[in-house]
Amino acid sequence: MTGKFLGSTYAAADLFLFSSLYDMDSLVPMEVAVYKTPSVILRGATTVSDARYRDGENVFLIDNHPRAMTENIYHLVKNPEKISSVGEFAQRDLPRSWHSIVQEEVQEAYLKILRDYSLK
Repeated sequence: MTGKFLGSTYAAADLFLFSSLYDMDSLVPMEVAVYKTPSVILRGATTVSDARYRDGENVFLIDNHPRAMTENIYHLVKNPEKISSVGEFAQRDLPRSWHSIVQEEVQEAYLKILRDYSLK
């Protein structure tokens, strides 16, 4: 898929179901948030261990069970104003640039390595 096609697909969606439990810090919830499409993520997933993800505010967390997924998504589809509100906050809170990631995480990790392992 091209970036343009993927972007238009994200923008056309009402919700994005992200059903991975072990994807460490997935880019997909951040990517869909750019288009004000909120993610529905499994409660307990490693992706949502990050404090940026807040249930009912910028993401929807659901239990890892087919019935819970079905019931929650059905409820959300019946409440488009809630989807819209969470999508707005997702767009504000979740997307990150590579510059900010390098500045906030990678740079500090390398500096810590230098501090911890430098010859004294």
